[in-house]
Amino acid sequence: MKPKNTFLCLSCGAIVYKHYKQCPYCGGHLSLWKNNEYVEKDITEKWAKILNAKKYIKFQYGIADLVTKTHVYEVKKKSQWKCALGQILVASHALNLKPGLILFGKGKIPKILEELAKKYEIKLIDELL
Repeated sequence: MKPKNTFLCLSCGAIVYKHYKQCPYCGGHLSLWKNNEYVEKDITEKWAKILNAKKYIKFQYGIADLVTKTHVYEVKKKSQWKCALGQILVASHALNLKPGLILFGKGKIPKILEELAKKYEIKLIDELL
């Protein structure tokens, strides 16, 4: 029998079939797993509060996930870093704000992305709850 709800730990990526107050493996925050959007939405909500940012701002070429007075941020899974990089460069240029990426998921941020972030002054945030 398939479990009624599935939860994902936003810290370690564990999939849990029973709701606990926190991840039984690492103590991280559990989020209801619906699809990939749920994680991005949860992390966007969290960082909007931390950065005092506006969420989902429409602009000429798309929608920026987070916008502060100085930065525009794209929130993506680490495995989608190339897509996020293109999106944030366009948003940064169009909105005339400094670029930032908030990446989540398993693994490390790729070295090439760290090098590009340094070269193009992109603020990198590795989401570790």
